[in-house]
Amino acid sequence: TKVCARLTGMSITANIFLLGYAYQAGKLPIGIKAITQAITLNGAGSETNILGFAYGRLAAHDPDLIAEIANLEPAKDSPADKALDQLISEREKFLSTYQNTAYAKRYSSLVNTARNAELPLEGAGDNFTRAVAEGFFQLMAYKDEYEIARLLTDDSFMRQVRSQFSGDLKIKHHLAPPLFTRRDRKTGKIHKITFGAWIRPILRLLARFKFLRGTPFDVFGYTRERRDERARIVEYEQTIGEICSSLSLANLANATEIAALALTIRGYGHVKEQNVEKAARRMAQLQASNNG
Repeated sequence: TKVCARLTGMSITANIFLLGYAYQAGKLPIGIKAITQAITLNGAGSETNILGFAYGRLAAHDPDLIAEIANLEPAKDSPADKALDQLISEREKFLSTYQNTAYAKRYSSLVNTARNAELPLEGAGDNFTRAVAEGFFQLMAYKDEYEIARLLTDDSFMRQVRSQFSGDLKIKHHLAPPLFTRRDRKTGKIHKITFGAWIRPILRLLARFKFLRGTPFDVFGYTRERRDERARIVEYEQTIGEICSSLSLANLANATEIAALALTIRGYGHVKEQNVEKAARRMAQLQASNNG
């Protein structure tokens, strides 16, 4: 998104940029003429999208040149480069804002359990603890209705919009609230619903009710998606707890991969479900390897 914002002036061209990258990498079964025609027929912003597509192709061919053109500096403070203590502190602070202090302490408790199990292993480093710190955070900070409402009504969101567009803006939000959206009968995919600017005051009010999350009064919490989110948190705690009780240099690599599997569970709806299934299959393989 940073590259696209620099090159085209619009970070939302990131999708078409990635399409160009995939095409240049030989991963698309259609030709450039058909792709270009489809972009043109789409109408709005076609010139910008064609430019983004071309930049994506160039990125696949010569990433250093793209970085030079976009005048990008090396990424700073990426999770992999941050000191572990700093990473944990930032995640804990976020979860405290996301929910409350008790929720943040639940996170730090499991991370400390992982660290205490890994620390005595000579030469082990901190990869396992880091995987738990990142993986558990990924599961705990799931984007439910309260979090989406908070993100969309945060002042930083509008500042970002204003920095990319000028004039009289008309904002539309494309959302897929589980209580109101329906799945396509053939594909199983969830259809997003378009909401006008009138929804923003409602979102702002909804964000204030995050304290209901996970309680009997959480009307969204009874959907299958939200029940699954909470169940994955509990399962992860149990799995990591069991791993920590018998962690050794012999099973450390497997344990680290298991802990990091949570990072692969991304997206929403059918996309997330597919990622959950992939993670479960890999988990079974790793656990079978440990038992063997």
